[in-house]
Amino acid sequence: MQETRYDWLEDRWVLFAPNREQRPNEYICKENAPANKLAACPFCAGFEQSTPAPSLVLPLSELESTTILRRDEVNKNIIRTRSKWKVRVVPNKYPAVQTHAAATDHSQLAMLAGGLDSFSYQLEHQSDEGTRREADVMIASADLFRKEIPTGVHEVVIESPDHDQSLSGLSLSHVELVFQAYKMRLQHFRSKQEIKHAIIFKNYGPDAGASLSHSHSQLVGLGFVPSEVNRRNQRLLEYFEKHESCYHCQIAAEEERVGDRLICASEHFVVYAPFAGRFPFEFVIHPRTHRSHFDELIRSELKDLAGIVKSSLGALERTQPHLSYNMVLNTSPFSNSHSLAHHWNIQVLPRSAKIAGFELGTDCFINTVKPEHAAAVLRSAI
Repeated sequence: MQETRYDWLEDRWVLFAPNREQRPNEYICKENAPANKLAACPFCAGFEQSTPAPSLVLPLSELESTTILRRDEVNKNIIRTRSKWKVRVVPNKYPAVQTHAAATDHSQLAMLAGGLDSFSYQLEHQSDEGTRREADVMIASADLFRKEIPTGVHEVVIESPDHDQSLSGLSLSHVELVFQAYKMRLQHFRSKQEIKHAIIFKNYGPDAGASLSHSHSQLVGLGFVPSEVNRRNQRLLEYFEKHESCYHCQIAAEEERVGDRLICASEHFVVYAPFAGRFPFEFVIHPRTHRSHFDELIRSELKDLAGIVKSSLGALERTQPHLSYNMVLNTSPFSNSHSLAHHWNIQVLPRSAKIAGFELGTDCFINTVKPEHAAAVLRSAI
């Protein structure tokens, strides 16, 4: 059973999800044996029954309108969608968080709370000094060892029915469908009061944490806003209050003006290697139009984004073959009331260098490639 535990010193929650160990992993090698070869990839066309029923299916024909499958429609449509789809969104069989309904089991909540209800009962009924001290100690222990059941949602975006396709290798219209799926699922969860924040990410390759090579990404919606997201958003708000301008808008405009770290640009987007990037060949895809939430994008922006992602990821894969990377879509918390200060973006974080003791102990990263050089290399391959 999943739970979150709070680290007071670092001001962060850590997710514990032992069930994630059960997910299939084709990259795990046994001694003197090659990596696991799955008998059948659950994300490939023809094996749709291997995944939970879809939350969203986008059609095969690029001219066809988007088809949303609601739960009551899934059974009668599932046969049709097995043979006709380009993008499928399904619940993760091994979720990092529980759905809201599953987490409302009060017996589980009482167990995970460490019996906090009994603490309040003791405070009400114990009056002598010794028992009060004992109750104080119990409350202090509860503060030190806080844990909760994490509520939220965890979905997989299967980006193609073909096993050997990469996101950069898909057609422009197909990549646009992937981002359309992102937008639609974010819109859906933004309407749910129990979901406070969502992140979409892609793990490409074993060093980036991927367990299956079939092109896919994931969406995790949380019932809380992570501490690091809160900290970053507070910094953005402080910048806005001081300069009356969005930090990200300023950065993107300056990177395009200077040009040393600029990789490419389009009508709606600027791609650059960040001035203080943590990883070799790291880059940011930044929208020119100020929007705090990704799901506010219009059709022309989605189409342009598909092209800029194909170009920039393709350049990375050509110049750094076999490199693992993470792609992270950062969008504002759903309840964000400071939309002028916050700006969505996509980070691409190559994983050529291992995070070692210095980085883990100091949160200070050693990058062996200056962003100006990385930008020049990637720019030449666009």
